[in-house]
Amino acid sequence: MTSKKKLINELCEMPEHLRGISKEILLNKYKKQIIDEALDEKIIKIRKWHDGPGEIIIPTEKGLDLYKKK
Repeated sequence: MTSKKKLINELCEMPEHLRGISKEILLNKYKKQIIDEALDEKIIKIRKWHDGPGEIIIPTEKGLDLYKKK
């Protein structure tokens, strides 16, 4: 399984209302290049917190579709 596939699986397997991981945590598990490629391919996106600074990475609809096809 490719690292990109592992990344999207990890995000999509989380309960929907908790779905998302900070970029800092993802960088501990995945190479920056993998995260950047997934962002460029629009299978993940960065979402800002609704009540303060910071951001989390979540799957996009495209990413969720890829996960469902596995």
